[in-house]
Amino acid sequence: MIYMEIVIYLLVILWIFPAVKHFNRRFGQYFLILALIDPIALVNFFVFDVHVALIKIPANLVLLSVFFPQNISERYKIYYFVFVVIVSIIGYHLGYIFEITFIIHGIIFIYLVNDVFREYIHGEVLNLLVLMIAFYELSALFKHFSQLLGIEKSYYYFHITSIFQILFGVFFSLVGEWKIRIKSTIRNDKV
Repeated sequence: MIYMEIVIYLLVILWIFPAVKHFNRRFGQYFLILALIDPIALVNFFVFDVHVALIKIPANLVLLSVFFPQNISERYKIYYFVFVVIVSIIGYHLGYIFEITFIIHGIIFIYLVNDVFREYIHGEVLNLLVLMIAFYELSALFKHFSQLLGIEKSYYYFHITSIFQILFGVFFSLVGEWKIRIKSTIRNDKV
């Protein structure tokens, strides 16, 4: 049990570094929210005796909002806030926490994959940072899918996901925007 606590606190500390590195960049808010989710959940659990699952839905919905256009009117922000509150309450009381977080991470994953393809098609650039964030979201999808299936109680599951989270945290701490120009070899020859 002590080993698990060490890994959890290591992850909490580790995810602060990507938030600092990317603070004023495109994914700064994304990494900041990721860095805050676990500490907020732990404080609410240990100090206020609030179940961690109650924090998951609103935190992940806030994470999803990072990908909205920045010029959204205040009215739509209020609508989204009300949506977050309603979905959080209903999802928690009906027990659909993992299903909702799975859908949220699925939407984020699709957005990121679309972004990678869009950048490549329009500029022949492969943005490896966005690609790695998409892989991180894919691992989050696997994690939530495993929780839906009841695999999360597995000893090996905890170690595998912890190793991947540590590796992603180290990668995002060290790497900023990382784009590779790839020249397309497809030619349009006329007959």
